[in-house]
Amino acid sequence: MPGSILREITPLNNSDCFTIFSRTKSEFDFPLHSHEELELNFIMNAKGARRVIGDHIGEIDDLEMILVGSNLPHVWQTHKCKANDIK
Repeated sequence: MPGSILREITPLNNSDCFTIFSRTKSEFDFPLHSHEELELNFIMNAKGARRVIGDHIGEIDDLEMILVGSNLPHVWQTHKCKANDIK
């Protein structure tokens, strides 16, 4: 992938165990990034989107649940996804 890997600073502080985000979007637009924290993703309505995690690249189906390890570069890309209500 061209470009550099963004180092994300998550909103967690020392007293937090986790944080939850709920979003609806029509495309994936967050860049390739990594962070110290583990990341658990549950994605719906994204058939045809592509996930890049470390050296793995794969196309996802309607439902996706994946745990991303600490400091592992990752990104989801719209790719072939046609949905306007990705959650």
